[in-house]
Amino acid sequence: MIEDIVLNPREEINSPRHGKNGVVWLQYPPAMILFHLFHYEFKPFPGLEPGVIPIFHSEVSFNINYWQNSQG
Repeated sequence: MIEDIVLNPREEINSPRHGKNGVVWLQYPPAMILFHLFHYEFKPFPGLEPGVIPIFHSEVSFNINYWQNSQG
């Protein structure tokens, strides 16, 4: 279950992107999502309630090399 969504500090809280019915159109990915597990077997993260884990945004780049067999 999602416990909280921590917005990127660059987000403007009172902007036109904050629409009706609590819908928020973000310009940046969230800084962190706090996810509460129903079953867990680990010590709490510092500063968080037991069973809550932080999930951070990440980006990864990679290359795929493709060699075509010319004898095919």
